[in-house]
Amino acid sequence: MKRELVCLLGISFLAAGCARGPYVDSGAYNPVSTAAYTRAETVPAGQRLVNAMLADPVFARHYAAKVAARGGTPLLQVAYIENLSTTRNATALDALRNDIETALRASGRFILSGDPDACDYILRGAYRDLPDGRRVTHRVTFRLHDTAADLDVWTGSDEIAKEGTP
Repeated sequence: MKRELVCLLGISFLAAGCARGPYVDSGAYNPVSTAAYTRAETVPAGQRLVNAMLADPVFARHYAAKVAARGGTPLLQVAYIENLSTTRNATALDALRNDIETALRASGRFILSGDPDACDYILRGAYRDLPDGRRVTHRVTFRLHDTAADLDVWTGSDEIAKEGTP
């Protein structure tokens, strides 16, 4: 009887957890606040941004011309992400930058370089939070700059809206 009760309680807890859906309360893992942008959310944000850039038809045209002119894989630098927020720390933004570098490297479309003078492209980013009542939207915006043509060949952003604490 005792064993059956323990099993029933365990199943009840599992079922209650599954009923909530895929969203996990960031406050349980992020002691700063439930409105904070968590590490678990920045990893897919970086990949989504890279996927959006690679799928963009305007970028595709510029990229094809760059490969033809260069005769090979273009060099790219991911610049530091400008922090335009008062709540985001630099370490977390460096982690997002590393995630984007990993996604770009895995795409096979670029050779990453630390020398901006040697690069064909420089990817620059900015992070800001936009409070709206109890909700805070975290926005990461990037632009890919063609250094030879001196123009931005792609821009994109990713947002996550979070409920703040009352």
